[in-house]
Amino acid sequence: MNKAICILAPSFVIAATAEIVFVAIFDPIELHLVARVLGVSSHMAWYLAGFLLFWVFAAAASLLSHLMFLRAGARHP
Repeated sequence: MNKAICILAPSFVIAATAEIVFVAIFDPIELHLVARVLGVSSHMAWYLAGFLLFWVFAAAASLLSHLMFLRAGARHP
């Protein structure tokens, strides 16, 4: 559980920061071509989808860093 928190907590902060920057630059509802295809017209749905996507990418990067750190530590005690 502690490892999961060490991976998910920093990735949550990074995802929140990425979402703020993204929303400051783009209004997700203006991406109307994708919205028409997916049938999504709600601002909150776009914000949630974007945040979850950013969180998944940040968590994957944190997990990869954690695994690389563990592997390096196993070689050099």
